[in-house]
Amino acid sequence: MSNARSPERWALGLFLIGLAFSITLSQVTLALLVLLWVYRLWDARARAAMTFPLATPFLAFVAASLLATLRSADVWESLAKSKALLLILVFFTLVDLLGSADDADWFLARLFLLMAVVSLLGLVQVAFCPEKPLGGPLLWRWTRNCHRAHAFYSIYMTLAGVLTLTLLATLPRLFTGLSGWRWWMPPAPWSGSTTASPDSPSAREKAWGSPSAKPATSPRLNL
Repeated sequence: MSNARSPERWALGLFLIGLAFSITLSQVTLALLVLLWVYRLWDARARAAMTFPLATPFLAFVAASLLATLRSADVWESLAKSKALLLILVFFTLVDLLGSADDADWFLARLFLLMAVVSLLGLVQVAFCPEKPLGGPLLWRWTRNCHRAHAFYSIYMTLAGVLTLTLLATLPRLFTGLSGWRWWMPPAPWSGSTTASPDSPSAREKAWGSPSAKPATSPRLNL
């Protein structure tokens, strides 16, 4: 993915923006990236250059899932619920797109900084939360349930989930010494850890202990 003007690089950039601001955008661009990857599989030369790490455990998991589906009481319903298996294609798509250390740094740097900005905006959202949601579709979405930081997502648990994945993706840098650090890393862990950590006491209290807590469904990155 060395060509900055390639369709894959542009789609990957849109995927990063979607992760920070719109789950729907991230789903659409992720599906586009997978389709481009599947299209490249038809090219023998491109296929020979691809790598498929963890292919054996993935195939074993798919086989076990499909076997359980075929032996279920309602096969078609079980097959429909097995669509999450398609997310395995996302793994191999990203492995192919981020084949070099420079590509991985390009991706992680932008993901980390975008989520740092989103985290800071989440702090602002809670600090200036009005008693009632403001008018207008954008302001209403931003100020609705803003006593918990949810940024541009519909619920705070989505923000906590994306922040957790972002921190996990960059955590290996902490175990490589100073050589593993990048210029973009210092502000982001502070921003991500102070906004919506799902393990903090206040988050747990608000999620499960508060009388005003209401159940809600968190959007998922399904294809």
